[in-house]
Amino acid sequence: MIKYSFYQSLRIWQLRMALQSHATPYLVQRAIRWLLVSEWRTWGLLGPLVVFAIVNVFLQQGWGSAFFTIPAVVAFYAGVEWLRSRWGVKVKALRRNRTTSDK
Repeated sequence: MIKYSFYQSLRIWQLRMALQSHATPYLVQRAIRWLLVSEWRTWGLLGPLVVFAIVNVFLQQGWGSAFFTIPAVVAFYAGVEWLRSRWGVKVKALRRNRTTSDK
């Protein structure tokens, strides 16, 4: 009985380590879902990175190569929309302040 209890206590630590190793991808996916729910969050954080990439290509190679980044930007946008549809993320509608009247 004592031997069995000791064995089970060792297995608890193995189970705990296995569960913690799977927690990180879940947290990353949850953070990405939080980002994708709002247009403002998505493009407010990802938009400057895309613009920086275009400017970097321009500085390194000139306007000719910068124009070739347009298909990459379109593909990036399509990838965001694909990920939203794959994970079933519904984009929240922009809330307006209903307390003020439009006169």
